[in-house]
Amino acid sequence: MNKKITFILMLGILTACSATTIPEFRSNGKYPIDFGDKQATSCSYFLLGIFGPLGNISLPQTAEKAGISQITYYDVSRSNYILYGKKCLNVYGR
Repeated sequence: MNKKITFILMLGILTACSATTIPEFRSNGKYPIDFGDKQATSCSYFLLGIFGPLGNISLPQTAEKAGISQITYYDVSRSNYILYGKKCLNVYGR
């Protein structure tokens, strides 16, 4: 009986879904979107959905990493996998 319960619990843990969410950015259509000429990315990780964040996704530190002095746009993306999750900050500017 205990083996069946353990099997069902392990099956539930390992059948997580994988998805990536990217924020939507819309232009008013009058002007082209200018992201700038520099880009920086920093990510933090979560293990088993409860341990974390492992890493820093600070907006000023991410921009400083690429030498960006004027931020024109930033977005956050999240990816969830079976055993870990990832949250990334993408910064664009000059």
